[in-house]
Amino acid sequence: MFVPLFFRFLPDGGESAFFVVIFKYQLKNYNYDFKGGKSMEKGLFKKEIIIGVIILFVGVGIQPAFAELPKESDVSNLVEFSVQVGDIEHNVLLSSKQVEELENLIDITKERLDKAQGIEQTYQIFDETVVSLNKLGMLPDDMSVEEAQWMVKGINRFKNIYNVLGVLSSSKLEIFDDETNLFCLIAGETDNTHFFLLWYLILDVFFGNVANILKNFWFKLPVVFGKRVALGYHIFEVCVPSRGWIFTLGLNGIKKWNGRFYGILDIIGIDLIGIHGLTGIKIFSHREYFYLGFALEVKIRNYPPR
Repeated sequence: MFVPLFFRFLPDGGESAFFVVIFKYQLKNYNYDFKGGKSMEKGLFKKEIIIGVIILFVGVGIQPAFAELPKESDVSNLVEFSVQVGDIEHNVLLSSKQVEELENLIDITKERLDKAQGIEQTYQIFDETVVSLNKLGMLPDDMSVEEAQWMVKGINRFKNIYNVLGVLSSSKLEIFDDETNLFCLIAGETDNTHFFLLWYLILDVFFGNVANILKNFWFKLPVVFGKRVALGYHIFEVCVPSRGWIFTLGLNGIKKWNGRFYGILDIIGIDLIGIHGLTGIKIFSHREYFYLGFALEVKIRNYPPR
């Protein structure tokens, strides 16, 4: 094994040069007579030349195998993402190139949503984003792209609401304040964000460990109640904001938030809830969440609640 390993340190064509040197060395040592004379060590010389040629071909064949061995550094450079699609959770490992592709996808999705003018354009952006996420391995193996698209858009939950959304999103009608949206498509990337199961949280408050038993049965039903999402948190008397961007399109048209903001839904026992009944896809890494889905209610403010 020494000779093949030695070839790794030779430049291209180094194997041939190496054996030319060996060949010349043997000619000198054995004083072979090319004019017809016979050397006493002629037979030994021939054997060594044959062995050298064999080693040359074996070394050339083995060298690519050593070159293809994965390096430990390649594995250590993988980044782990925690992904939840509906109620299915799994972890995904991405290379640095794939991480860059994911970050670019999120940036492009935001840019496209900022320019979206109605529900059909928003549908298209959501659908294409799901397709791109699937190419990065973000969807579970047993879920098709079409199933994920329907779930993200909430069509499996509120089919009839979309006739209303189609009208309102194309008009200037606003039935709520600028801090609110209802029955809305939602996308965002935020930090200081915390997710709570909607009905499981209520069960846990009143029944404690009984909630664990009920959860195992309840969430196998074909109804997903979604999550409540806290945007920001309290540290003693200080209210820390969530930072990032959120896009919504719902009964109150298109509403967007950028920069620093706080959840202001009035939920007993939980501070700073900004999104109620969220279902869809959420991806977590580096203290930031990206989410794409459908929410029952969103209420967000750019300054801290009193």
